[in-house]
Amino acid sequence: MNLIIKENINLLIFAFLASVFIYGIDIFNFYLPIDSEFGNNFIGTISLGRWGHSLLRYTILPEPFLPYFTVLISMVFLSISAVISSSVIGFEGKSSYLFCLLAVSYPQNAYQVEFLNQADTYCIGLALCSLSVKLFIQFLNVEEKVTRLSLASAAVALIIYAMAIYQTMVFYVICLYIAKIIYDNLENQKPILKTRANIIFIILIFTSLLLYLTITSIIQSFFRIPASTYGKIYFPHIFDIHSVYPTLRIFLKTALGSRNFGLQVNIFSVISSIILIKIAGSNKHNINRLPLTICLIIILFLPYSFILISMGEVPARLFCGSSIVFAFVIALLYQKLKYDLVILTICLLISIINIYSVTSLFYSDIYSRELDINTANNINSLISKNYPDILQSNIPVYFHGGLKQNNPWKKNKTDVSGSSFFYWDGGNNDRIINFFKFYGIENFHQAAPDQIKGLLPIINNIPEYPSRGSVKIVDGVLVIKLGQTTGWLPFEHK
Repeated sequence: MNLIIKENINLLIFAFLASVFIYGIDIFNFYLPIDSEFGNNFIGTISLGRWGHSLLRYTILPEPFLPYFTVLISMVFLSISAVISSSVIGFEGKSSYLFCLLAVSYPQNAYQVEFLNQADTYCIGLALCSLSVKLFIQFLNVEEKVTRLSLASAAVALIIYAMAIYQTMVFYVICLYIAKIIYDNLENQKPILKTRANIIFIILIFTSLLLYLTITSIIQSFFRIPASTYGKIYFPHIFDIHSVYPTLRIFLKTALGSRNFGLQVNIFSVISSIILIKIAGSNKHNINRLPLTICLIIILFLPYSFILISMGEVPARLFCGSSIVFAFVIALLYQKLKYDLVILTICLLISIINIYSVTSLFYSDIYSRELDINTANNINSLISKNYPDILQSNIPVYFHGGLKQNNPWKKNKTDVSGSSFFYWDGGNNDRIINFFKFYGIENFHQAAPDQIKGLLPIINNIPEYPSRGSVKIVDGVLVIKLGQTTGWLPFEHK
């Protein structure tokens, strides 16, 4: 990796400065994102099978995350991943700069970076994915057996570790490899159906998957941490033939960018792919026209294939590899056509659109947190007014239901971005209490699950905040009723 960086130092500096400019609002404005309120996620991430993340947190990047530093480190490795990916594919000159700009600015990255508890480790995972493909390409080009074995083993190890940070990173690896073989065919007229190389790559991926699952099971058993049931929400228990058509609609609309804010720019990658297919088809001497067309179609939709696996809608943060595909097809089209100024102008406009989307996602979060802080202070004042000395008694506290905040900056189809701690999960006592603690507003003593369970029949008759009587002591528990509908309950998610 050192050699790649040395050879592309100017490109790396450009990618890093571009990422700092694009993500400046997140780097220089610190706030608490949802899912980042828990100070120690070791058990949770081991349970999720993300032991690679846990190891990084336990060693070189300990929790809690830090203002400025965490996002800055994320940008370093996001830039490194873009530069290595550009090198793997074969881009040079202006095309490589264009590729890196489009890759780091693509808004799907923001859906991951907003989770500060994993932003830096996620971007490290992207760099590992890029490097794994680089090692595999080197493996194909050497003859010495020991070197080949070392390169293949290293590639497998990097893929395993990347998946142990975030499982869907395997799609990033596959997308980058397909991008490489498409580029080699269009630019260098190399055969696209390298049967032996492609079979070895498939074996490499399946070996990595099996070893990852085996190591994950061993680690969870060692720490006596059961596997989380969280992932099961993305897998249907029973196949339903009637869900096939709706799933395909979701899949196509997502790939075209209409189901996630910021990904509307996908239309440019679709148009670029169509033109590339036409270019490939116009070369009658290229015997790989059909497989090349198939590969261009596959790579365009591959990052979103998890939708087909889950038979339903999934959050944008799972679309690993979409940034590489987006940047690849546009940069490749630029390289194939002669209209430099026109395409560069279009790409600059695309980057501006991406910056707008990224900034909108983060500002909606910043604004939402300001609303949450005001709400938390108001609730604390109401508690002190109704029960002046109660907070010094370590009385158990339970926030029931969710309180919807009016955030004019929250965009549609943005998942977590712009959401309130007082409304996420329909109201989550654990999150809300940790939010109060994080901002130093109040250090509540959390009610036990059995206490909460006993309160539910009584809470129905309590008025909702901010009405009089919405803060009340019931059976030795201080209850703050934010909403009528029951949200997340600890005894239902053991």
